[in-house]
Amino acid sequence: MQVAVLPGVLAVFCAVWLGLSWRLPHRAEHWWDLLAGSIAWAGGTLGMQVAATILPARASTTPELVVAAVSLNAVIWDRRRERDAQA
Repeated sequence: MQVAVLPGVLAVFCAVWLGLSWRLPHRAEHWWDLLAGSIAWAGGTLGMQVAATILPARASTTPELVVAAVSLNAVIWDRRRERDAQA
């Protein structure tokens, strides 16, 4: 994979996960509330693809990555709600 292509691939992966997250049940009011998890998922997926070219005998960690991305969105949403409630 060419290094110059990586930012474009990252943006596509981020957009795909953002679209899927928006379609799935969520507590977010705005699409940008799901952006942190989308960026984390995109970065992790891209990292796994780069690692696959370097380390061909690797175990797939996709389920853990999905859980981490969804959890990140939930934690950020909860903290934002708590902050707004205190204000």
